[in-house]
Amino acid sequence: MTFRQSFADRLRKGMDRGFAPYRQLSQGQVDLSLMRVLQQLKKQPVWQSNAPLIDAEANTRRAFVRVASAAAAVLLAVAAAIMSRPHDDRLFRIVEGEARIGDTVRSGDAGTVLTLADGSRVEMRSHSELGVERATDGIRIRLSSGGIIVNAATQPTGHLYVQTKDMTVSVVGTVFLVNAEESGSRVAVIEGEVSIQQGGSEQTLQPGEQVRTNPQMAVQPLEEEISWSKNAVEHIALLEQSAAVSPVEQKPTEPRVAFEAISIRPNPTFTGRARGGGPIPIRISGCEGSFQIQFDPRRFAVVGTTLHALVTWAYGTGPLDYNDCKIMSEQNRVSGGPDWVRTDFWDIQAVVPEGALQYTSAQVKKGNAPKLRTMLRAMLETRFQLVMRGEKQEVSAYVLTAEKGAPRLTVPADLDTPQFRDELINPKEPGVTTDRGAIFVKNAAIAELIPVLERDIGHPILDQTGLTGRYSLFIEFTPLDRIKSGGTLLRGAPALFQALPEQVGLRLTDTKSQVEVWTINRVEKPTEN
Repeated sequence: MTFRQSFADRLRKGMDRGFAPYRQLSQGQVDLSLMRVLQQLKKQPVWQSNAPLIDAEANTRRAFVRVASAAAAVLLAVAAAIMSRPHDDRLFRIVEGEARIGDTVRSGDAGTVLTLADGSRVEMRSHSELGVERATDGIRIRLSSGGIIVNAATQPTGHLYVQTKDMTVSVVGTVFLVNAEESGSRVAVIEGEVSIQQGGSEQTLQPGEQVRTNPQMAVQPLEEEISWSKNAVEHIALLEQSAAVSPVEQKPTEPRVAFEAISIRPNPTFTGRARGGGPIPIRISGCEGSFQIQFDPRRFAVVGTTLHALVTWAYGTGPLDYNDCKIMSEQNRVSGGPDWVRTDFWDIQAVVPEGALQYTSAQVKKGNAPKLRTMLRAMLETRFQLVMRGEKQEVSAYVLTAEKGAPRLTVPADLDTPQFRDELINPKEPGVTTDRGAIFVKNAAIAELIPVLERDIGHPILDQTGLTGRYSLFIEFTPLDRIKSGGTLLRGAPALFQALPEQVGLRLTDTKSQVEVWTINRVEKPTEN
């Protein structure tokens, strides 16, 4: 055993016995400190001897004590530095922007930049949320919501992981983006290479490639995905230098269904129709036009529809009708693009692949057709060259709750006939129908009622009633837009906020909710065919 080995062994044993803070250090930190001490001793030895190191050990016990004391001071300094760091700063520190730190880190309005203990740099998009923790062979970022761009430091032995609810990304040194959205996750590589695990499958991405866990998520060019970054110009330059595929190319986890053939023609003679049937002199919202959809298992067609309305169908979640388009427009959930997006009308006919859509016409009109939305997105992206940017925003919303014994069926005296009650309780066509100032819920679920309520109040509604059955209800009210304009009450009925608790035992309460907001970044008029 050499003197150096003996010295290190004795020092470790001595520190084990005499210095409690030493036990807080990892073996790697101890070895690093010892190496620094020994390197210093080699330059400036505390003993004077020309004998070999192995013979010098017996003659330098006093020197050993001095060396051990010096090494102890070094180790204590390291231990003190580590122990004095705040808990949240052990694995990262904030180097730019503001953030709320608790169990997780939530970035502020302007975004936040973190530096990890391994030297990696993480840029957080505004209002994103993540946690940082140790992994068995590195560091793991748990991204709960929002987006991050990671400039990963080279990992000599371990890995840096980014984990969302449905995928895990592992790297040893690269620049990449990860978005965690309600509908799924997406990853895009700017430089280097990443490995992605989803379920039991694994794949590798190269620069310019993207992957999304949900094929219904919008296709986004990588330049648009990283446009929020303060270093977007530098990232795009990196991408242009090393991209191996087109930035808009993606690798969905399952095949994307598309129409077999599409005919799109402008309809300059269509003037639009108001809800009362008359012409519309001024078109602003983009929700005017025909919402008479023709659908069967092999054909989808609509006449006189704006591109704005088509976008609300493709990127919305509600019925394919005027009211849902109007709600998304008023809440600015679909915005951007040139004026013709809202003023020009189009006739569209499309051939559906055999067996691709097993929906009824009623399901399509109610919006219960997710695969059709995917096909509409693909059509808009290929024929209109549509590029959308989606992000989460906090908006005013309402919570729907049920009082004890609710919901209850209350029918006004002038309508309380055996025939009317029989149609509510044993309807020929179950579901929710509306008339001006009246809602008929006929043997339907509460989930079918909520979109109708949202149309009147113009805000999202979160169902917290806990009601899982099918119910029959009658609600009579004065529409909110009539009240806001100073109109008289319809049949003396109150606003929906008052009618719900009085008539059926349901109640709306103010809250906040995160919704997907879409912006048209690029669009072109299609050629006729």
